[in-house]
Amino acid sequence: MKTQIFFPLLSLFLLFNLSAKAQDSLLYIVIRDAPDGGGREVDQVTMTADDALTLYAAGYNLSQNFIGDQVAKWSVTGDLDQMTDDSTNIFVFSPKTAPTSGTIIAVVGNISHHTETITVDVGAHCFFKLYVPCPHPFEILGQEKAICLPEIGDTLFANVGDYILVGGESYDCDENYRDENSAFLNLPISVDSTNFINTGTLTLEPTQILVSGGILFQFNNISQGRIILNSTDTSGVIIVQEPVDPAYIQIRSAPDGEGKEVEKWFRSEDGSIRLYCAGYGSSGNFISNIPVLWNVSLDYGNLIISPGEISDSLLVQNVGYALRIDNVLVYHSDLNLQDTTGVLYLIDNSLQSIQIRTVPDGQGDELTTVSMTTDDSLTLYTAGYDSSGYFLNNQIVEWYATGSLDILHTTDKALVFHPTTAPTSGTIIARVDDMSDATGTITVNPGELCSVEIRGGSCDIIVIFPSDSSENVCIPEYDDTTSAYVGDHLFLWAGGYDCEGNYIGDIAIQWDSISIEFTGTLFFETPSGTGNSFILELTQTGQGRVILNGSDTSGVIIITENPASIITNNSIPSQFKLEQAYPNPFNPSTTIRFYLPKSEHVLLEVYNNIGQKIETLIDQNMNAGEHTVHFNASHLSSGCIIIGL
Repeated sequence: MKTQIFFPLLSLFLLFNLSAKAQDSLLYIVIRDAPDGGGREVDQVTMTADDALTLYAAGYNLSQNFIGDQVAKWSVTGDLDQMTDDSTNIFVFSPKTAPTSGTIIAVVGNISHHTETITVDVGAHCFFKLYVPCPHPFEILGQEKAICLPEIGDTLFANVGDYILVGGESYDCDENYRDENSAFLNLPISVDSTNFINTGTLTLEPTQILVSGGILFQFNNISQGRIILNSTDTSGVIIVQEPVDPAYIQIRSAPDGEGKEVEKWFRSEDGSIRLYCAGYGSSGNFISNIPVLWNVSLDYGNLIISPGEISDSLLVQNVGYALRIDNVLVYHSDLNLQDTTGVLYLIDNSLQSIQIRTVPDGQGDELTTVSMTTDDSLTLYTAGYDSSGYFLNNQIVEWYATGSLDILHTTDKALVFHPTTAPTSGTIIARVDDMSDATGTITVNPGELCSVEIRGGSCDIIVIFPSDSSENVCIPEYDDTTSAYVGDHLFLWAGGYDCEGNYIGDIAIQWDSISIEFTGTLFFETPSGTGNSFILELTQTGQGRVILNGSDTSGVIIITENPASIITNNSIPSQFKLEQAYPNPFNPSTTIRFYLPKSEHVLLEVYNNIGQKIETLIDQNMNAGEHTVHFNASHLSSGCIIIGL
């Protein structure tokens, strides 16, 4: 039994010793960005040629415990800069070439590890190199291309007036190319014409900065020299000379390249024009007046052409009222160059008619019928024409209107019609000397709703509508007085108006939103409900003013009993008498009876207990007899009153 136990124990002991030894051995390595197993494992990295990357080969045993930075043999893949392969436990990767990419490998014995992709981009801008692509792809000022900048040791021949595009290539401090002309101007470094030093007699004038970043220069005189960028990068020699033959020709209104190019609508003051043929170099510089063959395509009219031979100019004289030339063609057979005008008019320049139009200079449309509102405006112009109907100029005219249009009489080239009154209609007339023109009918309607006013009848604010269907009674102006009777009606309606105060139509409103106040003893019920009108009944006697919306105040309104409501007994009493009111005390109404032995002017009034008159019940002529008046005092405070007859 002992031998059976001993040998397994011995085997286990030997196995334990072997495992302990393996635990101390290097099993694998990891490339890290810090020593002693610190930092992080290096996987993908993006850097520039300005940066440096320090790497360590960290060793690990079977238990994945760090056992020390290992001396490794380092190498790279891809197009990364090839570094020394010396064995070391620290590897500093400082690239010089960009753009590049690849991986970095560390090898210890037969154990290796590599990073993920390392991408190296160019560094920050460090310096410029003089650069112009040749041939240049851009079109410059309508010409085919700018000339090319010569390399050092080469010579360039250019013409006066030619252009040259100069730019700079950007490089980092390791001379890695960054980009082209865009960097030349977009970087913080300021580069303009002062950065270019001219040698010899060469002079440059910067004309414009292109979107691509280059500076466009023009050669303005005979000269030669070099272009130097920032005192370091030098071009080849540039020799500027006068051009010989033109690259193109152009018909102009003046000699020696002056005046303007003759295209369309060239109008003469005296019925004649002289045209000139100018020759230009490829860069647009004027060379000389060029003798050419002239050809005129006449549409209508009579003309005299002189001299009718090969010449650098052509005189065209109009005979008659108007002349239309479809085009003038010039041709130089030796150089195979030609140019042509558009349609030319030679007119007599005398005003024969005018026309009202919507746009100046004879453009737009003739103004006919127009429908507009007071919110709109209309700008009118008067175009002048010769006998053949050709536009001459905008005329200064007298403006006035017919019908009910509201315009001021004025004299000017243009009229801005902004109506304020509507509805109106009429025409607008322009007149100069014995010539005139009129628009079609212009109809002006009210504009958009701008305000709502409470109004009535022909009155400014509101009206009283008598109960006996007689003529409406206007609410009086502030300084006036109006009388009405109990039983009459106050009729109000809401009218809509545009911003110029023109009536648009009745507008439905919420009547309890309207503020109506009264002074004195005047009293009405409060309007309510929705609609475009409201009728108030005058239910009691009183005297005072109406205040509408806190601001518009009427004159004095006196409301008395309607004579038709006074009960009269035709029996003739023997004496003048005022009986006691019945009932008394009363709430809120009582009856007052009095007797007249003969016809009289009656004044029946109500006073308070200190003798102040508070209301007039009757103020009129009355017949003899017995009379009864009903008095409603619901609008008065409780207390004693005195009736005076």
